[in-house]
Amino acid sequence: MGKAPTACNDVNECLVENGKCQQKCVNRPSGFKCECYDNYNPQLDANYDLVFVVDRSDSTPEEYLDAYKSFMKKIVIERPVSDNNVRVGIVTYASDVEFEVNLEDSNSQADILNIIDNLRIYGSGRKTANAIDFLLDQVDRKGREHIPMVSILLTSGISDEDRLKVILAGWRVQAATWCNAYSIGVGPFISEEEMFLLSGDLQHYQLISSPDLLNDVASRPPLDEYLDIFFPGEYALLADGISCNIDECSTDLHGCSYQCQDFPNGYRCLCPPGSILGQDGKTCDIDWCQTVTCEYGCVSRNSTFNCICPQGKQLSADGRTCEDLDECRQFNGGCSHTCANTSPSYECTCPEGMIISEDMRTCKINICLKNNCEQGCSQQEKVKHDFLKMCF
Repeated sequence: MGKAPTACNDVNECLVENGKCQQKCVNRPSGFKCECYDNYNPQLDANYDLVFVVDRSDSTPEEYLDAYKSFMKKIVIERPVSDNNVRVGIVTYASDVEFEVNLEDSNSQADILNIIDNLRIYGSGRKTANAIDFLLDQVDRKGREHIPMVSILLTSGISDEDRLKVILAGWRVQAATWCNAYSIGVGPFISEEEMFLLSGDLQHYQLISSPDLLNDVASRPPLDEYLDIFFPGEYALLADGISCNIDECSTDLHGCSYQCQDFPNGYRCLCPPGSILGQDGKTCDIDWCQTVTCEYGCVSRNSTFNCICPQGKQLSADGRTCEDLDECRQFNGGCSHTCANTSPSYECTCPEGMIISEDMRTCKINICLKNNCEQGCSQQEKVKHDFLKMCF
């Protein structure tokens, strides 16, 4: 017979999903206990996942990509990047989507900054909804499901996907309570309707007229608060034994212009009847959309209103009605050669001797023009821009 065990080894519950604790998990011989930060400092104690989703379509101007890089570097430099604090991921997209940095890669802050510096523009098309679906489906958060995630989308144009796909992607990201998603549209070719559909409210997207203004966004509400997750200060453990809370409404930290409502893991500003919450998430303003008639839709912001139009349309000169959008004005529609506007879409066409590629944007040499095949000829791409003639 074997010997009977005389002692039990302690299991450290804190090693698995931090014991489900929102802030600190303290292991004990007979279990564990959740505790809260004594004096939470965002620059030292921040613990969440941050993912940038970057439009790298070949219709994105180089100066825009440079502005994206500067913006991302500013945010990364100001955060405690490590496996135990803020993990950083980077997703880039055009028609395809891929990870430049995955969350589990254990990159240091210096590694992340170097990868950002080496980001480049490549790939035709712009499938923003596909990038959001990729983010929600492919990001690996194993062991950190209890940790919040912040995503920041950077784009300079309208998605070339079906509008229903954009709507569904917006619903998905808004329903993902573990992901606080923020979208930034840069330049003159952004659709506010699309930004609104992807974000759900004014507090989760921002339109920037010029890439030069992008760096200021990171230090202004509401994005600065999304990036800090918790306010500085002392937190108390709630009755559930795992969640921590600070009553932001008991201090002047909230900045609400009318009324503050505290709840676990945050707060919200409220507005009186007849007014709406502004883009900063703090200031109340008149709902100016109640004073105007727009043909399609309206967004009230910054003491004024903006009429918005559906996919394939743009605002007319009167600022109220919608007209056909000439997609060819936006970086030639992504076409390598000629862009022909049609209503309500557009078409890329090729000069004599070339044919359109599978991406419907890039022209390639028609090698079958010099056809010595007995019956017919087709061509297929071996590698990028290198084609093989096939006789049949």
